[in-house]
Amino acid sequence: MHRLDINAEMIKTAKLKVPNARFRIADMTNFRLKEKFDVIMCLFSAIGYVQSFRKLVITLRNFNNHLADEGLVLVEPWIFRKDFREGTVSIDVCENENEKIVRMDSSKLTKSHWLMYFHYLIGINNRIKYVKEMHRMILADCEDYVQAFNLAGYRKVEFLGKTDWVRPRGVFVAMK
Repeated sequence: MHRLDINAEMIKTAKLKVPNARFRIADMTNFRLKEKFDVIMCLFSAIGYVQSFRKLVITLRNFNNHLADEGLVLVEPWIFRKDFREGTVSIDVCENENEKIVRMDSSKLTKSHWLMYFHYLIGINNRIKYVKEMHRMILADCEDYVQAFNLAGYRKVEFLGKTDWVRPRGVFVAMK
């Protein structure tokens, strides 16, 4: 079993938590492995970072190239364009005895992307640090993903929505 991530720091952290697993720094759009897999999973909306429909097709084709015959791919999509809510601000808070972290985010749509603005307050050792990030995500709806799977050569594509799948954004299940 391989675990891939484009971020070297995330791989470093993952290795500490699961030392016996195999990790590789790689981009989901163009990684190359010698093995074929029965199942490939792309969860937690990571697919949203491909940022465009063209790259979505390329990524799904790359997954397909790494699947065994009749293999499955599971993809948890980024938030669909139709679900965007103008003016929404979200907050998450995490704390323990030594650390307190607050994350607030807002987003906006452009013609081609979903832009997420994250603001963090991180309190550690009686100090507060402020960090901000902007993430550029794919702007797509369910039909766009289905079309991308079809263009990438999958035989069967099914979307399991919120009522069929425990994760809030649903999951696409596609067969080679």
